[in-house]
Amino acid sequence: MMNSFLNFINQDIEAKKTLLSSMPINNKTNKRKYNEKIDSIKETYLDYKESVSKYIEAKANSFEIDEPKKDLKLEEKVNKLYYVVSMLNPINTFLEKLEIDSLLFDMKNYANFSFEELNKIIDNFVSKFDLVGIKLTRDDFDYTYYVNEYMTTFLKTRNDKDNDYTELRETFEKIYWFNPEIMEHIELNFRKLLKKHTKTFEDYISKLQKSLLLDNDLNDYDEAKKKYKKLYNQLLKEQEESLYDIVELSKNGTLEIKNYFPDSKYRTSTYETLLIEPPKEEDYDKIYESLEKLKINVLEYRNYTDFISLFDSFKEEYPLNNNTYNGTELKSLETSISEKESQLEKLNNKIFEKDSNKLFDFIKKTAKTPVKELKIESVKLAKEICELYRKLDIERLKSIITPMISGSMLIGDVLKIYSGFNYYRRNTIQKALKLETYDEVISEDNKFMEFAKNPNNVVINGIYLYEESDVPKVITNKYRFENINLLEEELTDNLDILLEKINFTLRVNKIEKSKLSVEKIWFMTQVKSLISKED
Repeated sequence: MMNSFLNFINQDIEAKKTLLSSMPINNKTNKRKYNEKIDSIKETYLDYKESVSKYIEAKANSFEIDEPKKDLKLEEKVNKLYYVVSMLNPINTFLEKLEIDSLLFDMKNYANFSFEELNKIIDNFVSKFDLVGIKLTRDDFDYTYYVNEYMTTFLKTRNDKDNDYTELRETFEKIYWFNPEIMEHIELNFRKLLKKHTKTFEDYISKLQKSLLLDNDLNDYDEAKKKYKKLYNQLLKEQEESLYDIVELSKNGTLEIKNYFPDSKYRTSTYETLLIEPPKEEDYDKIYESLEKLKINVLEYRNYTDFISLFDSFKEEYPLNNNTYNGTELKSLETSISEKESQLEKLNNKIFEKDSNKLFDFIKKTAKTPVKELKIESVKLAKEICELYRKLDIERLKSIITPMISGSMLIGDVLKIYSGFNYYRRNTIQKALKLETYDEVISEDNKFMEFAKNPNNVVINGIYLYEESDVPKVITNKYRFENINLLEEELTDNLDILLEKINFTLRVNKIEKSKLSVEKIWFMTQVKSLISKED
């Protein structure tokens, strides 16, 4: 039909040219008639144009395919199941399971936050106690006189629920110049409360674990991991680039569809550089299957190289020849903290007693140790305790991790350890990647956790932590056996180019196995472009 119309148009154009060339234009009347004829022809051809536009648009629309239906709640289901897996993880404590260690990291980096953000972190801390049925009051915040003063105002503001920080800000301003480390001391108070209520938190986690197993029809941690992997892979399948996506990328100009024509030089050269030998027709399915796996392996390898400094840091911190832990240092730190907190408590008792009873005003003037000096002494002691807690964090991790160290430890094992300890992971990311701001740390931490949450990682489960491994060579050799012309330098210097070639060939395969063709997608793209120009 369109060919007949084109033939008609071509013949009609020639006829109109002949007609116009034979019309005289030697006077005004003839010129007027000539121009009137041109206008008539133009109007006719504008009608033709409108008809053609409607036809090609309708033709292009007839090739359109529906966007694949997706389970919009699937990602939410995956995240919920990952939460279940995290709650059942046997190597970490309630501090990690309830992400209290994340709050401790935030408190440690308090200088990165605004006043409102910082108080939101404190509010989240209090909420963790609410969660397990512990209602904190001003009497619970007695680490120092200044902590009590600040948290008394904080709890009052929190209970008012009007988000008016005026009084709290005034309290902070008053305290800060006497005690610049006030936020560190509030953190210490929370640490003391966590220690005091450990049994309550552990009981809560125990009940929660049983509830999660029952609600998700699971028997144990291993079964939860298997179910998570199955659901995660369903999500991956849904997130795969579809034929609909390819068409849209072509139509919006992101993808150059001309490169996908069988006689395209780009397509020919891509296949030639990607394959060692031209495969037989019946071998192409196997080639595409190998390329799908290669793409997954390359993406995983890129994640590994992005965070290799974290694995090197772990190796330095936990050398192979030091895999015994007797707990002496941990016990010593715990004892020191208890002793100093006891000293601090005695100091605070004196301060609170003298400050609250006006009858002791004369004592304040005549006492051997005035209240002001007692407060200064308490702040100094709190600072010493803070340093001990920082060391305790390190030793506590050593007590958990050191027994796991062995010559057979894999990069995948370290990935699991990092993913289970938020404070430790973020601290290491900050140091190993030499990041300066909190936001940078959180951004990289999110990327790392996307890597860690993938249950399909296989490359890292073949790399021994304490042995030198030539991973590019291992991957290259594996796929060369499958007729894929993979070079080591592509994995070290040209990962993006390699991924581009892989994605290209996989798109070709998806198009060729569909009800569409490259020609049809090209036609749809051209029509979209023409319509856009008309608009």
